Amino acid sequence: SSDRLWIGIKQPDRSMLIADLLAEPKMKWDLSIFERLVQDLSHKGLPRVHHLQGRDFVACAGPLTVNRTPLGTLYLAQDITEDQTRFYQLIQNLVFANFFALILLIALVAYEAQRLLLPLSKVSQMTQAISVEDLGEKRIEIPKAPREIQNLADTFNRLLNRLSEAWQQQRTTDEQQRQFVSNVSHELRTPLTIVRGYIESVLRRGQNLTESQ
Repeated sequence: SSDRLWIGIKQPDRSMLIADLLAEPKMKWDLSIFERLVQDLSHKGLPRVHHLQGRDFVACAGPLTVNRTPLGTLYLAQDITEDQTRFYQLIQNLVFANFFALILLIALVAYEAQRLLLPLSKVSQMTQAISVEDLGEKRIEIPKAPREIQNLADTFNRLLNRLSEAWQQQRTTDEQQRQFVSNVSHELRTPLTIVRGYIESVLRRGQNLTESQ
């Protein structure tokens, strides 16, 4: 039921009996190949691939026993040249397909990275334009940005609000401190002026002072 198959039986001290299932014109050429294969085979060896005269063969050998009577060694060889060719072509196609898929994957990753980095670049430009005076007014808005970037922008806007509130509170505290210092200065100025006037008057009199003065 199989073509490209060679069968050989070798008995001790006898020549090889060859059954070749290929066409008659190839019989002699195939026989020489088969004899080469037989020389390389071990009786207990596992099937393995041989490359002879530009063709590929898988061959094996084992004892032949009929009705518990050993008749010799059975050799089998299958021409797998076409199968190997298709296999190598498949491997080549897979390599090209994998290479193309890798290039496509790199392009997609680069595109996705560019798509994510562009909004981040806009966020960086917007943050550089924000000053202390307009913390409560500036907002980071990036339309059509990925959800992750939108979440980042929302988080940044909440941060700006907290900074604005803290800045306003700090300004209020500073203003209260300045007002307190101004009030204290104003309240101290009047009595100090009076004290200073008395001191200057005393200094002008020099040594002409009473005991109480």
